[in-house]
Amino acid sequence: MTSPIASMTPSRKRRLRMKQLDLIDQHVGRQMRVLRQQRGFPLTAIAEHCGVTYQQIQKYESGKNRISASRMQQIAWKLQVRPSFFFDGIETPPEFEAPAGEVLS
Repeated sequence: MTSPIASMTPSRKRRLRMKQLDLIDQHVGRQMRVLRQQRGFPLTAIAEHCGVTYQQIQKYESGKNRISASRMQQIAWKLQVRPSFFFDGIETPPEFEAPAGEVLS
């Protein structure tokens, strides 16, 4: 049986991947906000640590802007977690899973 993903046009697959990425950005931002609030850090403390404005941190937390790897590392250091913490709880969609022993290209 052919999967629904396999029968999609390339542009539709691209849109689906982008939507998935947007949901991941939102999840990462939510994780960041919750942890920041739990640890008692105001937006400005994270912003100053990273050398950005508090508005930029707000955009990260809302998922409107993507967080670069280096910025995520800075935020993780400040919040005293590993960067992978921000991805905890995300389920991998079937179209992104590689069969055991294979690498996605």
